[in-house]
Amino acid sequence: MIRDLASDVSTLEVINDNGNVYLEAIDLEMQRKVLEWYRYHDDDFNSVEGETVWERGFRRGDWRVRTLTRTRLTSTPNTFVVHAELDAYENDRRVFAENWDVEIDRDLV
Repeated sequence: MIRDLASDVSTLEVINDNGNVYLEAIDLEMQRKVLEWYRYHDDDFNSVEGETVWERGFRRGDWRVRTLTRTRLTSTPNTFVVHAELDAYENDRRVFAENWDVEIDRDLV
């Protein structure tokens, strides 16, 4: 937990890095790394936000793929706001990218 006393912001940082795992039986290397942050300011319920960054990868011989996703959730008094990004790579070339922006009614939450 990171607490900034000057701005009264609290941040929980979560790091889940499995590194690289090699499955010799099928000659496959896998990678997974997850970073997460959850923040809030004082007792302001509209300041709560969450952010995640996920990276997954697979490699066998000359073949290599990986995905990178970023998701951020914030809120207003009436909605949850989600921004998400997805990038997919084969070797070092980006083969797919998409972004999403969605607002969801809070329904008294």
